[in-house]
Amino acid sequence: MHSSTAICSVNGKLAGTYFYRVRGSNTWGYGEWSNIQPTTVLSTGTPILIAIDNSDQDNNYSVTWSTAARATSYTLQEDT
Repeated sequence: MHSSTAICSVNGKLAGTYFYRVRGSNTWGYGEWSNIQPTTVLSTGTPILIAIDNSDQDNNYSVTWSTAARATSYTLQEDT
């Protein structure tokens, strides 16, 4: 019996549950659908900003936050 695997990489999915199935085809048509397999993509979590200390008013301060589970990068926004 010949056994091998095929792969499809999926990237950038939003949080949620996704379901997959697959079927093969050749010049004679399509085969039956496979079983269905679910996967759940978790949200990155929510970081929490830590109070900003600029008590000396010297125009220099640090903005820090707690890390979020499963986050691999962060975007910090500033507004006036």
